[in-house]
Amino acid sequence: MSIVHLTCGKICSGKSYLAAHLAKKENALILSVDELMLTLHAQCLGDKHKEAETGCLEYLLQKAAEASALGVNVIIDYGFFLRNERAHARQFFQNQKITVKWHYLQADNATRKQRLLERNKKLTLSPKREHIITPEMMERFDSGFEELLPFEVPR
Repeated sequence: MSIVHLTCGKICSGKSYLAAHLAKKENALILSVDELMLTLHAQCLGDKHKEAETGCLEYLLQKAAEASALGVNVIIDYGFFLRNERAHARQFFQNQKITVKWHYLQADNATRKQRLLERNKKLTLSPKREHIITPEMMERFDSGFEELLPFEVPR
């Protein structure tokens, strides 16, 4: 039976690192919202960013369900910052009787800031398109993260 792994956490909490580790360990396919967004959109979308991101997430949920039906393990590499995103994903997979495992990643702010500096430095040397995130952007994104309610915390 296949499993869909869902990552949840703030920027630089270790979601992509865990996804890569799980992909090897579980022989799983990684579906990344950031990767899809960067492929589809050449420039900043401003006010339309969240709408496009939501569309990408919905598309990847569908693809994860299709892969799961084929017996493929999947990891959705995404932050699931909002409770309604987490609730929607839970309900989506529950309706299709697909086994889901949530991974809630946390790291202290000092660790995350250090990871952000290292990540940005590495990305400036990479030919691959990626989001460069400033410490100010990280703080702004953090303020939009809705902490998990007790029933959401993976056991």
